[in-house]
Amino acid sequence: MELEEHKEDIHKDIINEKWYENYIQNLNDIYKYKKWMLLFMGCTAGIMAQVAFVFPTYFQVQLEKLFQINEVQFNFLYSVQNIPNIIVPFLIGILTSKYGVGQCQTVLIFIVLIGHILQYTAVKLVSYKLILFARLFIGIGFANYQQVNLIMLTQWFIGKNLGLATSLQMISGKIGVSLAGIVFSQYQELDKSPSEIVEPPLLYILIGGIGSFILCLYVIKTDYVRYIREKRRKLLQKQQNQNQGQFISLVTQSYDKVQSLPGLYWQIIVLGSLINSIYYGFVNNIQVFLKICYNIEGQITGLAYVVAQMVASCVSPISALICDGTGNFRNVWWVSAILVFLPIFFISSQYQFQQEYLTAMAVPMLFGMFFGIVNPMRQPSIRYAVHEDQYTVATGLALSYINLVLTGFPVFYGYILQKGVVALSWFFVIVGLIFFSGSVFLNFYDMSKGNKLIGRTRTKRQQQQQHSQNHTATSQNGNNNAHVHQILHLNKYQFSHDEGKHKYVRQEDEI
Repeated sequence: MELEEHKEDIHKDIINEKWYENYIQNLNDIYKYKKWMLLFMGCTAGIMAQVAFVFPTYFQVQLEKLFQINEVQFNFLYSVQNIPNIIVPFLIGILTSKYGVGQCQTVLIFIVLIGHILQYTAVKLVSYKLILFARLFIGIGFANYQQVNLIMLTQWFIGKNLGLATSLQMISGKIGVSLAGIVFSQYQELDKSPSEIVEPPLLYILIGGIGSFILCLYVIKTDYVRYIREKRRKLLQKQQNQNQGQFISLVTQSYDKVQSLPGLYWQIIVLGSLINSIYYGFVNNIQVFLKICYNIEGQITGLAYVVAQMVASCVSPISALICDGTGNFRNVWWVSAILVFLPIFFISSQYQFQQEYLTAMAVPMLFGMFFGIVNPMRQPSIRYAVHEDQYTVATGLALSYINLVLTGFPVFYGYILQKGVVALSWFFVIVGLIFFSGSVFLNFYDMSKGNKLIGRTRTKRQQQQQHSQNHTATSQNGNNNAHVHQILHLNKYQFSHDEGKHKYVRQEDEI
């Protein structure tokens, strides 16, 4: 049949959320090896950005001496990189809907590269103001690159292995910052000035940032979902203009989507902000924490940071595989509500092992276990809680809210540290009780709203049934090349169906 004859039906199919999600799942089944390769490269491209993001943690003592600042001023390095992300992720969600994922990702990784250059220059010039400015660029670039990368991998793994994919993104970053922590911990023992200790690692990060930028461009170029995603985005955008008028602003359209977001989504992002506040408040100040609570200093404090990251990396695939296998992304919130109290009880008890290194590693291990199990499941929970056309805005808004909390939290945490171990213990107890209550409420709320966090993954049996249906449909259409599976030609054709009718449309033709 001619293309024009099916044009209206094809538009209707692509815009339909259920058809589009099913189509993407079929596409992912064909490119099942390529999607893992793209995931690996996309995560690798973000590692140096994350290392730059957490860089002050490696050299807290040296940076405080270099810039002559206290704990509160040091924690402002984290606050300032989160300040623009109160609003920027929401705007990125809007811009992604307008201009596409690839364009936004390219700009963001370039912003990170600028931050690399400024941060290295700030240490060379010993300028506290300049490093604050550099942290703005790194904060905007890295956090929002992660956001856009999550949108891409969600489409590569929707319905199958989504939890594992999001956990692997986190693992890649944790392994990267852990290895950097091991390497950089050697510099802390050098008998040199603070600037001589900090400069070489920053130069390595800058070189790695250039390589990350090139790798990111390659991932965007080879993304196999790009065509159909961009086609759907343009059709939805055109439909919105027809329904609401050409001059309506993108912000107004996004505001309408925000108003329609379900209550379950809001609970997830509130709990997500608490998870990040608890974990990053601890690990970003781990050197001072160990000094105040246990009088532990030196290279072992850098290794304690690595332990927290590595434990989080090791346990996250466990929860991911369980959630993916059962299709249940709700029970992980029950488990995390209990796990959050393990490190809190240890801190409150002020117990110390006879071996200093065991004391230094105990709390980081427990915090890493808590974070690694629950945090990677936040993004799949958001995806299943909202509609597909809300997802980009919902992801941006979630990151904006989390950064709103993280902007004020590091400064407040630094103030609590100055008050001593007793104040710190009570602080963690209060935050832990809030998180526990919220997790329990989320579980009961999801039960009352139709179990949205359960049963959204596609099992192997369902995939086999889908392949069988596609093969049968191809045979019924009298295709002489039925021995070649129709979806294997997705690089040349777009497959569409409407009310049981199956037809082929050349991808090169303009729809």
